[in-house]
Parts: sequence; C-alpha cells; structure tokens
Amino acid sequence: MTFRSPRLQYLVATLFVLVTFVFRTHVVSAAEPSVPASASEAAASTGAWVTSIASIGAGDYVAGTADGLLLRESSVCRFNSKHPDQLEAIYSHPAGVWAVDASSDGKLIASSDYRGNLGVFTIDGGKAQVFEGVLERWTQALRFAPDSQSVIAGNEGGKLFVFDVAAGKVSKSIELGSQAVAKIAFSPDGSRLAATDGSGTVHLVSWPEFAATGKIKVSEESLWGVAFADANTIVVGSSDRNLYRCAATADAKPESILSGRDWITHVSINANGQIAAAELGGGVHVTTLSGGGGQLSAPSSVWSVAWNGTTELFVGTRKNGVVIATQSWSLTERAPEAPAKEAPAKEEPAKEEPAKEETKEASKPEEKADDKPAEEAKPAAEEAKSEAEAKPAEAATEASAEKVEEKSEPKNE
Repeated sequence: MTFRSPRLQYLVATLFVLVTFVFRTHVVSAAEPSVPASASEAAASTGAWVTSIASIGAGDYVAGTADGLLLRESSVCRFNSKHPDQLEAIYSHPAGVWAVDASSDGKLIASSDYRGNLGVFTIDGGKAQVFEGVLERWTQALRFAPDSQSVIAGNEGGKLFVFDVAAGKVSKSIELGSQAVAKIAFSPDGSRLAATDGSGTVHLVSWPEFAATGKIKVSEESLWGVAFADANTIVVGSSDRNLYRCAATADAKPESILSGRDWITHVSINANGQIAAAELGGGVHVTTLSGGGGQLSAPSSVWSVAWNGTTELFVGTRKNGVVIATQSWSLTERAPEAPAKEAPAKEEPAKEEPAKEETKEASKPEEKADDKPAEEAKPAAEEAKSEAEAKPAEAATEASAEKVEEKSEPKNE
C-alpha cells in the first residue's frame, strides 16, 4: 500500500468541511473567518483552528491554535469551561501549534509546533520560553511525564524526545522508526507510554527508563490517536477510519470497535470509560470498549476532543474554535415506580380486616351448634329417613326432566 506523507495528508485533510451543527455552543458560525492581523487576534477570533486541547484543572483549559498557513505565527490560548468561546492568548509560537499539554500539578503548559519548536509556560508567573528547534522537525505528539518534570515529544522523523524542563534541554531521545510520531499516551500508573506512528504501529516505551519494549501492528495506515482505557488496554484511532482496541502488550491483536466515515484524528476517555473519537470529516463518536454509542456532527473538521467531567465534551474544530457537546438524558419513566412501591403498605390493612371477619363467621356456627336446645336437634334416625324419602322425589324429578328433553329434541331438529 502507498503511504502518504504527513504533510500530504494534512493538505488533503484541510479540504473536509461539514455544515450540520448539533452541538450546544456559544458561537454558531460556519463561515470562513477572515485572517486577523496578529496572533492574539487570531486566538480571540471565533474561527480559530483549534488543533489540541488539554485540561489545566479547576475548570480551566489550554488550547493550541494554528492558521491555514502553518508557517505563520500562532498562539497557545487559555479558556474557562463556562466560556469556551473566549480564547485568551497567553503566548505565541513562530509557527502553527500542533500539540499542547498541561502538567498534572497545574503549574506548567508545554506546546510544540510545525517547525519543531517547544514552548514552556509557567502559569503562576506568566512566563513563556520558546526553545527553538529542540525537537528538530514538525512535532504533533507531546505529553508531560507523570512527575511534571519532563516533556515527552515525538516528531515527524519518528524520533522520541525527553525534554528536562528544569535544565531547559533534551536529556534523552530514541528512534522509533522512519514514520512520523502522531500521538503519545501514558498508562494510568505512569510506568509506560504508547506512541503511534504513520506506519500503523503502536510503540510501547517504559518509563522512566525510556526504553522501547515492543510494538503492536494495528493498521496499514497512520494512527492519529491513542489513549489508555485501563492499565492493560489501549484504544487507537486510524486513518483507515477505524477505532481499535487491543491489549497493551507487544504483538497484541487489535479489534475494531467502530468504523467511521473518515480518519479518526483524536481519542479521549473519561472517568466512566466513555470514549470520544474525533473524525476528520466533522464527526465525533461516543462509544465504549464494547462498541455501540452514537455520532455527533460538528460544523467543521475535528482535530481534538477533551472531556469536561463525564457529560460534556470540548471539541476543537478547523473553522469554528471550540464547540461543546453535552450529553442529555431521557430517563423520564421513574415517577410511576413510586405508587408500585407503596401499594403493599396500602393493601395490608384491607387484607387483615377480612381475615378477622372470616374468623368470626367461622366461629358462629360452632357457637350456635353448642347452644341449640336438644329438642331442636334432629335425631339421626329421622335425618336418615328424610334423606331416603327425598331420593325418590329427586329421581322422579330427574326422570321428568329427561322426558321433557326427549320431547323437545325433534322440534329442535
């Protein structure tokens, strides 16, 4: 199969636009935005191309933005979960930003761009540093290490770096192959990471040893998204339009969870195990490891998704900034259950009273039988005689009835 280079794939990707809009958002506009004069204005505009989203904590998020021309200056922005349409530029990059992340301690933001530059921003002090060229080439995969002291990044040439934030330099690097590294994800316990590339391979790397431990061949096409569902399972999105799951072990066999209509560009999993998978053509799938679920339609191409809790998604689009998808519930049948639960309590008194009445009625004949005078009691001999006399009369009556029936039958025929 012929592989497209990441740059050629990007050019094809920019051609896809979907017009339908089913998200709840503060800004509804599908028109092509004008190009602002500065990076700050670009970040503030509603038409910012949002390439990456990450949570800072306490309802705040950071987003990487880019322009259609990737060599133009771009911004890293901040927004609050209540106003995702209001992107505040906090520092700039000399080229389009393709990846952004926040440290787990909420103190640092890191970003990488189309030229291999790495940006580091100290949130409390508001200080930004851009380390030009330290990642060598276009870098679209970036994650903070669990200890918040290092940044792991993968570039277009298949190289994986460890950048020491305190020292301000790359401390380690390994070659994963010749294909571009697209995404990086850490395991829940932070003991290893998974990196996807353009050959359809997931590379497993130990941490903090930073040594390659195995590979998983998932597809013949690029893998754009990856996330750990749990300690032993990863979920991978591919440009072959499938979302896969597989064990996080070398040579594991992948299984497709769902098939989309376009490249799966990003994967995010919430605390309940729900999976959000972004689709290049403007779709967002919400599913689980077992498959199923549904699909939403965004106003333009989707490059990033991030959960806000478990019922809301922030979606980074090509032309419409950050839009919101909110989970709705339709379980309205609970009210009728209350009377059903109270019914036994209401019926109990009704059941007790008849039982008492029956007891009284049952005792009355016995009392009358005991109290009845002897002269009113029929002797056994007289009773037997009465029964004997009654039987011939009953027989005569039955015989008369049979004769009547015999006479009536011909008439009925």
